[in-house]
Amino acid sequence: MANHKRRKQKYSKEDKDKIIRGLESYFKLGYSRNKACILANFPPTTLQSWIDEDETLRIQIEAWQGMVSAKARQNIATKVQQGFTPESQWWLERREKADWSTRVENINTHTLVGEEDRGSALKAINDFLNDDTTDSKK
Repeated sequence: MANHKRRKQKYSKEDKDKIIRGLESYFKLGYSRNKACILANFPPTTLQSWIDEDETLRIQIEAWQGMVSAKARQNIATKVQQGFTPESQWWLERREKADWSTRVENINTHTLVGEEDRGSALKAINDFLNDDTTDSKK
């Protein structure tokens, strides 16, 4: 029976840099290291060994992966500051969960708690944002 051990491939510095540049576009789209490697047809274990050996590479990849989230956050913040109701509601539901979450707690009953308060608060915000007399609309 033949021994089918995988030989560890050595990459030159130039090849490694080229591979990282190829993976960079996937990381900037927010893909995980594993998914980026799969899409680029590159062994995730090799990338992991490079990251284990190079702290700077790990930091760079994490920065690339965070770019899409940072841009999304910036876009949402801009829309909220401009008074767009759907984005404002979305932000509050995710960042102010205690007061704005759409998830409703069910405590050993079949009654949903909190919907009435949330609905009236959202209506008040919507009314304020759509009021032509507010300074933000002048």
